[in-house]
Amino acid sequence: MKKLHSLGAVCLCMTIGAPFAASGATYWVYSYKSIDVTSSGGAENAKNIAHDLSRLDTAITAVLRIKSSDWRPPTRVYVMPESVFSRVRGKKDDSLSLYIPGRLGNVIEINASNTRADEMYGAFFGYTGSVLLNAYSFRYPPWFVRGLSETFGASVISSGKVSIGEASPARVRPLLSEKLIPMRELLALHFDDPQLRSPNYFALYNAESWLLVHLIVLEGKYHSNFFNYFLLLDQGQEEAKAFAASFDVSYEDLDKMLNAVVRAGKIQISKVAIADEPDPGLATRLTDAEAAGRLAAVAATHGANSDQALQMANEAIALGPKNPDALFALAQVQFQRADYTAALQATDKLCSLDSPTQKTLANCGRLFSRLAGAVLGKKATLDVEGQALRERSRGYYDKAITMDSEDIGSYEGMADLLADMRNADYSQAFLPSAQGAMSAHSHAGGLARSLAGMCSAMGNNVMALNYAVMWQNAALSEAERDSAATYVSHLKGVADRNNLRDAGGPH
Repeated sequence: MKKLHSLGAVCLCMTIGAPFAASGATYWVYSYKSIDVTSSGGAENAKNIAHDLSRLDTAITAVLRIKSSDWRPPTRVYVMPESVFSRVRGKKDDSLSLYIPGRLGNVIEINASNTRADEMYGAFFGYTGSVLLNAYSFRYPPWFVRGLSETFGASVISSGKVSIGEASPARVRPLLSEKLIPMRELLALHFDDPQLRSPNYFALYNAESWLLVHLIVLEGKYHSNFFNYFLLLDQGQEEAKAFAASFDVSYEDLDKMLNAVVRAGKIQISKVAIADEPDPGLATRLTDAEAAGRLAAVAATHGANSDQALQMANEAIALGPKNPDALFALAQVQFQRADYTAALQATDKLCSLDSPTQKTLANCGRLFSRLAGAVLGKKATLDVEGQALRERSRGYYDKAITMDSEDIGSYEGMADLLADMRNADYSQAFLPSAQGAMSAHSHAGGLARSLAGMCSAMGNNVMALNYAVMWQNAALSEAERDSAATYVSHLKGVADRNNLRDAGGPH
């Protein structure tokens, strides 16, 4: 069902709710579908966050009214009280929650010292963008990704329904105080356009993108026109031609529509009936050592202060000297500090643990590959030769893939490693399983890129070109698609020169 909401009133009526209760002393873990939550605040909080994100995903599909794929990138959520949040961030951070996208998965860091609605805004915002980029058959322009993320970021999830479309003061204010960006200009903007570097322009761009997406997906304004327009853009048509082929109105007509909505000061809020799925799973309480290790690993990987991350890693090791997350955190932060001798020592300890998990084996593959790169790139002088480090990396990647044939990150790492090693026998032996992984995960653009590089190093230009095209088709951003297109062009040039040489033409 839908109801009207006043744009003007929202600036006057926002209130701050009671702080969300959270204790930094106890953490719980809970996994649901592709979502893994580490949370203070009790077992139910961990479970609720995972289910809320899953229900938000369902709501996105319901509102867009187009078919999505079943695959989602792994999403790891960390919920912490403010003092821990600041340590993990490595700085005083006023963020309510933070979304960190990645090729192989996403991270959400939540400051649990806020109201429930505030703490989930960033999580919902980022997760919406991830679903949009990963679950649908074509890429959307930046204003739509931004606008949909803003629209769903303010969602309110309660028993049986998801309420979508609340207007936050930060979004409404630029619309009421600034002249709107003309639609002809807004639709043509790219992520890297210089106008977006202006804070005022960027705020207006976000607000107007939010309002336009709100009208398209929640109120059905020009819904079919815009989705045909997206399809044509994805097929490579120029923006103006795609617009002309999709709309029987002008850019200026859309300008009038947006201005009329702002003057009227009314938008619709949608309430989508989405019941929570029954789930017998239970959250598990972490020991202090396990919790410290997990949080140290996040700080070492995504934090802004290596001194703070190093301190957290050492604290975690003091609690659990053989905790794999703590040892990984220590190795990771030593890489950031370019202390390669210490990084090798921490990596050796991690990879010498008894009965290593699949995650540990995969991390060992990555760490030894990085060490090899540092030695062979003349950045580090260690007692171990670079080629020996590469062999160790290859062995760990092989074990990780054997334990989990769905570990796309290890396939990708192995392909990059073999491209550097230029060992045809190793590459040929690895290729069949890698091809199987690529067939099962056509969305994995990073793996396609890595396999293209490996095949090129093998001298198999035809297969390299095929994988480069797969990479281009699966690219998740304009910049990545441009990089893939450049590589495709390079490989085609190599093929043309080879054909000319084989035909006896000039070299």
